[in-house]
Amino acid sequence: GMRRRGDCASTILLSAAHAACIFDLKRGALSVKIDFNNIKETTVSGMNNGSGTMSAKMYMSEHGKIIPCRIHPGGSIGMHKHLTSDDINYVISGEGRAVCDGVCETLSSGVCHVCRKGSEHSIVNTGKDDLVLLTVVVER
Repeated sequence: GMRRRGDCASTILLSAAHAACIFDLKRGALSVKIDFNNIKETTVSGMNNGSGTMSAKMYMSEHGKIIPCRIHPGGSIGMHKHLTSDDINYVISGEGRAVCDGVCETLSSGVCHVCRKGSEHSIVNTGKDDLVLLTVVVER
């Protein structure tokens, strides 16, 4: 139900905040709290020449990005290469497909799709609901 999903999402965001803390430790910050409730969601169409629309909020630092996002039904993120970072995509809900370096993966709740530095990938929402992801980009 919705309750469990909400708890899952808040747990994931706590993990994301922890990751952000690690990102920023190199700058001497002891703690970083990211309140995504205060970050404006942006909706874009044709992400990386994909189809349809997606909505996202973004936290960015020199060490990477944390992006809770939703690929709307019929939407996709087109094929693109990660030259400087690992791209970690944890599926909170929905159904989709990722293709990374020619290998196809089915995406569903609880699955984590990782596109490593130097690889290229695309993500497609194949379901009737939003494909909800928590994406963490780690520069390295």
